[in-house]
Amino acid sequence: MPPRRLQHSKDIRAVFAAGQASHGPSVAVRGRERDDAAGVARVTVSASKQLGGAVHRNRAKRRIRAALGHIEVPAGWDLVVLAKAAASSAPFDALVLELQQNVSRLARRRKVPA
Repeated sequence: MPPRRLQHSKDIRAVFAAGQASHGPSVAVRGRERDDAAGVARVTVSASKQLGGAVHRNRAKRRIRAALGHIEVPAGWDLVVLAKAAASSAPFDALVLELQQNVSRLARRRKVPA
């Protein structure tokens, strides 16, 4: 099932507060596993003004959202994907691969219940 949008600011703050991070040249991914791990994955994409004008930021976000459709996001996870400058110009296949590697890295590092 494709991921839903992570919309509420309290949920995004929770990802930054309790989540883990994984970085690459085009994107940085922060994520946390929710308590209802059986639920659908939720994702938000963000690009700061340091990336450039609205055209560059929106292009980077569109490319990342399209790449997210090509990867498997674990159910029950909240992800915040932060675009970097290379996200708007990197080859699409490389962007998909980088996102998959970052999400897989987060899933491997997940907290195991004691």
